[in-house]
Amino acid sequence: MSRRESQKDGLQQLVSERIAILLSLAKSPPALPHGLEKKYDLPKKYFRLAMKLQQRHRVRIDKSVWRHFCKKCGCVRSLAGKGKNTSVAVDSVTKSVVYLCLPCGAKKRFFYSNKSRPTLSTSEPHLRADL
Repeated sequence: MSRRESQKDGLQQLVSERIAILLSLAKSPPALPHGLEKKYDLPKKYFRLAMKLQQRHRVRIDKSVWRHFCKKCGCVRSLAGKGKNTSVAVDSVTKSVVYLCLPCGAKKRFFYSNKSRPTLSTSEPHLRADL
C-alpha cells in the first residue's frame, strides 16, 4: 500500500467518525433558551454538514441513518414524539413501511419481507383450512 492510499484511508476514517458525531448531535441537540430554537435549527444544520462531508469525501453512511432523517429537508424524524413531524404507515400490498415527512411532504419507503416469519405447513391435517 502506498503512502497516498494510507493517507486516504486515514482521512476517510476520520471523516466517518466526524459524520457519526454530527449525526448523534442531530438526534439529540443541546437545549437552547426558549426563543432561540427556531433561529438556530441545529439538527438540520448538523445533518447538512454531515451530508456535505459524505458527498465531498465519498464516504458511505449506514442505511439505518435514513430512518431517522429526511433526506429532502434535513429534519429529524421523531417517532417517539407522537407524530410531531413524521407520519408512519404500513403498506401491506408493497410490503413496506412508509414514512411521510410533514414539514416537506417527502415520502420514504422501507421494504420488509416475510422470510423471517415461519409459514404453516398445509400437510399437517390439524392446521389445514379445508377441514
